[in-house]
Amino acid sequence: MKYFLWIDGKQDGPFEPEAIREMLDGGHIHNVTLALPEDGGGEWSPIKSFPGVIEPPKPLEPVVAPSPPAPIPVPVFSLPPIEESSVATVLTVIAALEFIAAPIAGLGIGSDDALIGWLVFVSGVISGLILLGFAQVVEHTSESSQRLRRIEILIQKGNDEKDAA
Repeated sequence: MKYFLWIDGKQDGPFEPEAIREMLDGGHIHNVTLALPEDGGGEWSPIKSFPGVIEPPKPLEPVVAPSPPAPIPVPVFSLPPIEESSVATVLTVIAALEFIAAPIAGLGIGSDDALIGWLVFVSGVISGLILLGFAQVVEHTSESSQRLRRIEILIQKGNDEKDAA
C-alpha cells in the first residue's frame, strides 16, 4: 500500500513504504510526519501509527507444533491399605449371635417363667446393640490410627525428598 505524506505544509506522494523508510533514514521526514493511505481509508495520522511502514513487516515464522510434554515419572510409592479391624469383626459376630440366641433362650426359659424369659430376651437384644456399638467404635479407632500412620509416612517421605534435594 502507498501513502501520501504531509511535507512542508502540502500533500506529497504517494510513496511506497520502502521510500518512506529511506526518507526517514535520510532525515527528510520524522516518524511523526502525517500520512494518509492512498486508498483514502482512514485519517491523517503519524507514520508510526501505520504498521509495516517504519519497520518492514517481519516474515512469518513457520509455526512449529509444540512437542508433547515428556511423561512425568510416576514414583514407585504406595501407602499401606486401611485394613478392617479383626477385633471389630469378632465383636460384630458376637453381637449377631446375641441377636439370634436371645429370642431362642427367652422362648426356652419363657415356657417355665414368662417374666424371666422376657428379661433374657430384652437383655440379649440390649447387649447385642451394645456390642455392635463397641464394634463400630473399635473399627473407627482402628481406621483413624491407620490414617494417622499414613499421614506420618507421607510427611516422612516429604522430609526425605526435601533433604535429598
